[in-house]
Amino acid sequence: MDSGRFSIFKAARNAYAFAGKEWLYLLKLGLLPMGAQFATALFTQFQRPDASPIESYLWGLPAMALLAWFMFLETRLLLLGERVGHLTKDPAYLAERHHDMKLSMLTAILFNMGSAAATSILLTALDSKLWGINWLVTATGLLTIGAMFWGVRFGVVSIVAAVHYPIRKVLQKTWGMLFSLRLISVAMLCTFPVAFLFQLIAVTVLAGAADADVPLKLTDAQQIAITAAGAPLSLLAVALLNAGTAFALKEILGSKRDGLTT
Repeated sequence: MDSGRFSIFKAARNAYAFAGKEWLYLLKLGLLPMGAQFATALFTQFQRPDASPIESYLWGLPAMALLAWFMFLETRLLLLGERVGHLTKDPAYLAERHHDMKLSMLTAILFNMGSAAATSILLTALDSKLWGINWLVTATGLLTIGAMFWGVRFGVVSIVAAVHYPIRKVLQKTWGMLFSLRLISVAMLCTFPVAFLFQLIAVTVLAGAADADVPLKLTDAQQIAITAAGAPLSLLAVALLNAGTAFALKEILGSKRDGLTT
């Protein structure tokens, strides 16, 4: 039974509306994650240019943790109306909130790690030039693609954990494979305009730098400019995707007594 049905376009539209309404608050929350991402990217580009993908990923973990913290705060605002500067002083509430924050951040980081590992395995299989030739490489690649597709559903765990909602109940209700497909569709609607904007900025920065006879080599200023543009746009993409997923869950689970919100 397909119990994870929701309106894809409605979830994406609500995400854009939410981001437009709360852009200033989200920008303030995102300053620290943006700064960390920008600093980490510059460090790996200029100080560790020969770093392996694993090393580069490890350098980026602190920025990823801050991004998970941002997602937690955005989710609390969207589903509970909670703002950082207006928290209640009730000790029990604060203790539960702290627990929810740790669980939400941990699950978000674990999901990111799993996605990065699966992507690395798939790219390794493709780069081996044995795809379609060696049955083991081909089977590993196909299984990885299937696992990545099925595993998309676990991207909702950090959202439900952020508001202290039973995780198992959500996973049972969104068990169908079509739920993953719908989430991917929401992700495309939320991130495609941001990716297109980044491409426009990159083309502008690199205008005149390409030569048909010379391999493209970025100057330090160009690398810094592209990295500086990428940090806020990455935050925007995450904010839209997280909001779109939260609105999708809100539609599936409801917003009353048994839903995500009170």
